Amino acid sequence: MQRFRAVKLFLCCAGLVLIGLPALLHAQNATKIGTAFFSYLNHFQRDSLAQLLTSDFVLKRNYVAVQTDRKSFLTDYFDYSQNLEGQFIPIQPKADSLTYTTFVKDHSIYFTCLSIKEPTWKFTLLIRNDSVAGIKVDSVNSYQDYLKETTQKEQLFMAWLNKAYPSENWDQLYQTNGLLVKRLKQYAKQRDK
Repeated sequence: MQRFRAVKLFLCCAGLVLIGLPALLHAQNATKIGTAFFSYLNHFQRDSLAQLLTSDFVLKRNYVAVQTDRKSFLTDYFDYSQNLEGQFIPIQPKADSLTYTTFVKDHSIYFTCLSIKEPTWKFTLLIRNDSVAGIKVDSVNSYQDYLKETTQKEQLFMAWLNKAYPSENWDQLYQTNGLLVKRLKQYAKQRDK
């Protein structure tokens, strides 16, 4: 009888392991994919990032009615982030079989030079077939407060730019490689005197 209980207990435990093991492996896979995504993005590895995204990839921001498709993400979004030396620093990542969720600290020259409090976002990467099929981004703090602060400080920067470099505008700053970072650093240096 005792041997029967031992066999029954063993089979029960083995069954639980066999049931739980695939879920654990899928979560580990989602963690691997999420970690790779942020590494490629933060190191501006466009080709590696492109291989990680599905063809129907979409980035959705839940705080505004804006979506970014794969092509725009790999061009406009990527270029903007690279131009501002942007970094998304993951905090407390969690994964399951279908998602990789993490809070991220949004760091860039833009926030530093304009003295804007670096925002924290909640990113949920949707995993499908070992790729990132989409991202949902939520604001952690009040998006309206963030928008108000960035608008005010951007206006101060633009007022300075118009006075110091009257022939330059936003388009030129973004289209001329390195110019935006150069002007932001000049602005911060003169402001902090």
